[in-house]
Formats: sequence, structure tokens, C-alpha cells
Amino acid sequence: MSQLHQFNFLFQPEEDRVLLRFKTSDEAEFRLWLTRRVVKLLWSLLVRKLEENPQVQRVENPSVKKTILSFQHQSAMAKTDLSQPYADKPTAPKPLGETPILVTRVKAVSPQPGQHALTFAPAPGAGPELTITLPEAGLHSFCHLLMQVTEQAQWGLGLSLEDGLAVLRTPGRLM
Repeated sequence: MSQLHQFNFLFQPEEDRVLLRFKTSDEAEFRLWLTRRVVKLLWSLLVRKLEENPQVQRVENPSVKKTILSFQHQSAMAKTDLSQPYADKPTAPKPLGETPILVTRVKAVSPQPGQHALTFAPAPGAGPELTITLPEAGLHSFCHLLMQVTEQAQWGLGLSLEDGLAVLRTPGRLM
């Protein structure tokens, strides 16, 4: 697959799902449905990836870890330009079709320091897995936008990196 170029989240109230769209550098667009359950699982994986940062891992005190994680998030977001709207191009090729794929399992791994790969998988036999790779700052942006869209969805998840270390821990495998 080409390199990730842009992503966004849209809450679709009629589906009570979040539509994750991402475009690659060759203008291909991929669409995924995320349910509340999947977002909750995804969030715990995202926080775990952020906690793997060496500055966070060196600290024993949970409250100091929270502070460092929050500071890193604020610092990354201060350097991120979110003013560029998602380039919605109806004629963009959609390799998986027009209909978004319903994600039932997620996985997050760090193939190398500062890089994070997120894998989204449908039910077995329902289609291919899709993996996107994000640098550390991109993962913070992803988290930021996910927090915003779940707030809009009023799912009551209360996603926050300030409280991120207290989220339910789940294994780093497909769920």
C-alpha cells in the first residue's frame, strides 16, 4: 500500500458508528466502520502504544506518568496542523469498494521506535485486514480526533489521555 496521507473520523448517527476514512499518497481511499465496542478496545491499545515512549516508561509514579503523557500529547498537538480539511474526493479510487468495512478486531504494534502500526480487521472471512502506520505525532493526532468524534457521538466513553493510564488493559493482539 502507498503511504498514509490523510485520515478523518465522522460520526454517523443513523448508523451509531464512526466512519474512519483514510487516504494514501496515491489518492486511494479506505473506509472503515468503528463501533463503540471497537473504539473502546482501540483506545486501550492506543494508550498502551503511547505509554511505550521511553520517557513515560522510565517513571514509576503513575501520576507522573499521566503528566508526562499529557505533556507529550499537548506538545505533539501544538505542532500539528489540523486546519487542513479532509480532501473528500468522490472520484477517488476505493480499492475495497464504496461500502465501509465493519471492523470487529483491532491490533496495535510498534515495528520500530516512534512508529506505530494499527491493524483493523473485519469478521473472519469478511474482507482483508488493513494496516496504517503512524509516527508518534500522528498517533497523538489520531487519538485527538478519536476523542473529539466520540465526544460528538455521546457514547460516554470519556476518552482522555490525562486519565489514559487508568483505562482497561487489553492484550496487544487482535480482539
